[in-house]
Amino acid sequence: MLTNFLDTLPQESVEVSREDIEELMARPMNGRQIKSAVKTARILAQSECAKLGKGHLVLVLGLREKAKTLMGGDVGA
Repeated sequence: MLTNFLDTLPQESVEVSREDIEELMARPMNGRQIKSAVKTARILAQSECAKLGKGHLVLVLGLREKAKTLMGGDVGA
């Protein structure tokens, strides 16, 4: 599913390998959460004038997981 969202972005703006995608998809996420994470990570990358990379996605997903822990439940989009 992550691949589907990344494939909709211009190739020259993304720097995420298939191995990175497999690693990221080991995290439990639904489609809405993935879409939201990609959107947020893309904004972060653009603010740095950088390509969307694994680090951006890891940061966003890590913050989501931290928020989920703090809130004691599921965090939506």
